[in-house]
Amino acid sequence: QFNDLRNVAAERAQGIRRKKSGAGGPESTMPTVDFPVLYSEFLPLAWVAFTDVVKFTDMCRYTPSFQVIAILNELFSLIDFAAIKYRVEKIKTIGDAYVCAAGVPVADPLHQRKIV
Repeated sequence: QFNDLRNVAAERAQGIRRKKSGAGGPESTMPTVDFPVLYSEFLPLAWVAFTDVVKFTDMCRYTPSFQVIAILNELFSLIDFAAIKYRVEKIKTIGDAYVCAAGVPVADPLHQRKIV
């Protein structure tokens, strides 16, 4: 199923490239775009966690911005240290959200315990 999706994406990208390299017509005037190579892998023993600060928007209304940043910095630093300790992979922080994954890049049978 995963490989099928990858093949469909590759076929569509090739079709777009063929149209762009064709002679004449409006397609040939389009700028050339190189599609990035996407690397993906199926990992049966992986979990992804999305965390969010409850009432963050309300807190931001009544708290100076420098203090909000300091709070997030302290919170995310604590989570970063725990992630390192339990070998959980930090993916991204987005605003007040923290995204991480356990069982990647190496499968781990204890991934459920580590991410919680």
